[in-house]
Amino acid sequence: MFNTSQFTETNTGCHSYTTKFRDNFNPGVFYTTSNKGLVRRVIEKKIITVNTISNYRKETIKRDGYIINKRDQNGKYIPLMTINSRLARIQSQANKFNKKRSIISEAKYEFKSNELILITANF
Repeated sequence: MFNTSQFTETNTGCHSYTTKFRDNFNPGVFYTTSNKGLVRRVIEKKIITVNTISNYRKETIKRDGYIINKRDQNGKYIPLMTINSRLARIQSQANKFNKKRSIISEAKYEFKSNELILITANF
């Protein structure tokens, strides 16, 4: 069953034929579904760059994603044509990923020449 307290629909910036869900238990992780039957897991990180000399600040979002549908014997993705099957896939894969991998909420930073680069989960 799809856990509505774990996922929040956030269609901001998505095409009309896709639906985007934020994983509230794993900050920065989103799942998208399309009417063509594909389900993707997307990790969004906010990158903040601050130049220590000029105080210039720039924010960007980096998205890394991949399809989480099952594959057939030829390696092609099997489309999930009903919304219930797509939501079930999101739930099962989120449970699997959240158990096996660490939460990405901690921040990372690095210095490059005169710039401080801070990488956090995109909430």
